[in-house]
Parts: sequence; structure tokens; C-alpha cells
Amino acid sequence: MMKIKNLIFEHLKTGNLYLVLGEAELKNPSTRSWEDAVLYKPLYGDMSKTYVRELNDFVSKFKAVQGIQKKEL
Repeated sequence: MMKIKNLIFEHLKTGNLYLVLGEAELKNPSTRSWEDAVLYKPLYGDMSKTYVRELNDFVSKFKAVQGIQKKEL
């Protein structure tokens, strides 16, 4: 899995920023097999929420943000 914990990512469609909390596993409801996933939280609105998304889906819909440090937010 990629080393993305504590990095900030931008959603390509919305422009919203998210902090990656770590790796997770997600059971695919179709195949019933475990897949690599990403656990992340928003850096806007209700920041107490957390989300999980399959790794390949995350990589295709987010990009790492350069020049922003977690402590600046």
C-alpha cells in the first residue's frame, strides 16, 4: 500500500481537502474478498466524520496537495 498517512489530498471534482488517517481493509460486497482501502477525514465542515474508500478508487479521484502542511490547517 502507498505511504499516504498524514498527507493531504484534494478531491479532483469538488476541490475539497482531506487528511488521510491511514490504511484500512474493505470487504467487496460482490466478491466478498478483502481489498486495500484508505481511511480519511474532511478538512472542512464536520471534521469529526471519517470515510473509507477502496484504494484504486481513491487514487483515481484524489491528488496529493503540495505545499500544505497538516499543522497549517
